[in-house]
Amino acid sequence: MKVIVGLGNPGGSYARSRHNVGFQVVDRLAERRRLRFSRREFKSQVAEGEIGNERVLLMKPQTYMNLSGEAVQRARRELRLEPEEFLVVYDDLDLAVGRLRVAASGGAGGHHGMESIIEALGSKSFPRIRVGIGRPGHRGANVEYLLDSLTTEEASTLSASISRAADAAEVALRDGIGAAMNRFNAAPKAEGG
Repeated sequence: MKVIVGLGNPGGSYARSRHNVGFQVVDRLAERRRLRFSRREFKSQVAEGEIGNERVLLMKPQTYMNLSGEAVQRARRELRLEPEEFLVVYDDLDLAVGRLRVAASGGAGGHHGMESIIEALGSKSFPRIRVGIGRPGHRGANVEYLLDSLTTEEASTLSASISRAADAAEVALRDGIGAAMNRFNAAPKAEGG
């Protein structure tokens, strides 16, 4: 079994925030595969089913972003999984809106949810998909920017990124993380190009 963890914050007030892009990606995957987040397990909302020939658990931790590792650690322990059997999807301030970065491992890059997961797993060696949300004008506005709702223009651009991130997750499951990196780490093609 593989586990795809989308990072975000629970609650309606955060649903459309930039920081909840990870939740939106696993929601898109669930929608495509007609999976339902019908139960709570591992301190998360979970949906289970198949993507391709792979048995998959989709997770949306309900611990709030900075404690995401608690949910991942619980799933790892109860399902007896290795770190590399998790694929984590999350927002990234350092990537422009619309960009994706797929990687087999890496650091947290200042993302508190990822810091929590790395600490909980005791490893940086697990695949991840970073979805670019861009940065606000100045560093002091980061928290407010992350938690604000998307503008209409951003929502449109990010909707395409969310679909591409879901595509990347499916390719990673089917063909491996290297194939997903090769296909999705380039800049997205311009409309009509």
